[in-house]
Amino acid sequence: MKTIPEGYTYARCDLYSADEFMGLFGNVITQGVAAEYVRNNPKEQYNTDDEIAVYTIIDERQVPGLLHGQHRNTTKRTYYTDR
Repeated sequence: MKTIPEGYTYARCDLYSADEFMGLFGNVITQGVAAEYVRNNPKEQYNTDDEIAVYTIIDERQVPGLLHGQHRNTTKRTYYTDR
């Protein structure tokens, strides 16, 4: 395990207030999930573990292939597109 050299201090750089934490998420879907996470897990500070938890929730809710404008593969066609 690494130790902090004498004369140096350690400060985490991944600590966020609730507003800063919700600002990490850029689109409507992730912002909504982050806001719900903050409501259900009130804390003074949020960190990377909380960010990972939000992305895990998003992964569980998304329909594969339909997030971020991706196209969906189907069994009836080799490739489906709206264009």
